[in-house]
Amino acid sequence: MDNVAYYKRKKSEKTRNILAKNGINLKFQPSYSPNLNPIKPSWRHTKDDIRNAANLTKKIKFLSIKLLRFLIKSTSKIAFE
Repeated sequence: MDNVAYYKRKKSEKTRNILAKNGINLKFQPSYSPNLNPIKPSWRHTKDDIRNAANLTKKIKFLSIKLLRFLIKSTSKIAFE
């Protein structure tokens, strides 16, 4: 079990006693340690990938607008010549 406060309250003690009588011993996890959590680095890489994709999307959008503006200017010059 994690170390959430409500698991350690007096009300929970009754439940823990019932479980203990039936041979179930609850063990609490050690305090939070990100170094021992293997998912943390994976999430970091995933978040980085998402940020990079978002930045790339912004760049593509910016370049698309520039290209459209250029094409509009170019075609309007051709049309009026």
